[in-house]
Amino acid sequence: GLAHNAAQALVNSQMYAELHQAAGRLAVVSESSALFSSTLAVDDVLVSSCRRLCEITGAPICSVYVLDDDTLRCRAAVIDGEVDQVWMAQSFSLEQWPTTRTALETRAPLEIGSLDDRRLGAEQRASMAERGEASLLVMPLVAQGQAFGTVELVDRRPRSYGKDELSTVEAVCGAAALA
Repeated sequence: GLAHNAAQALVNSQMYAELHQAAGRLAVVSESSALFSSTLAVDDVLVSSCRRLCEITGAPICSVYVLDDDTLRCRAAVIDGEVDQVWMAQSFSLEQWPTTRTALETRAPLEIGSLDDRRLGAEQRASMAERGEASLLVMPLVAQGQAFGTVELVDRRPRSYGKDELSTVEAVCGAAALA
């Protein structure tokens, strides 16, 4: 009767919402792949990808780092939708950022759900706390089996990323690594 129809309507609306989210994630991967194979300047493509990753994950901050010996150099940084030129001028040693070092060494994503995570080094924890950051996802950029950089999503609240979000970020990073 009426209860059955209402229950079916709820199930249908949930399925529609999930399909809509999946379509959005696929669009991000497709757009990123097209951007990486375009003739646009690499830094412009990286900034655009950061913006899209922020949109799809809800993270307010996204940065791309490239490894130069034992130094991470920021190539793109977006905070609250705006390019952060000051942060893009930064470089860090892997000793300062043990989570990034671990992600590069293992060539696997590393998720820090809160500042209480013991994998954060003291300097990294203090730096994040000072900037009001509470969680971190480090996704390595890997080409031909070698990690050469990372995409890092930062949130101001403790959080974890869902399986679909991780898959989307991983797919975008895979496309970026092949560019």
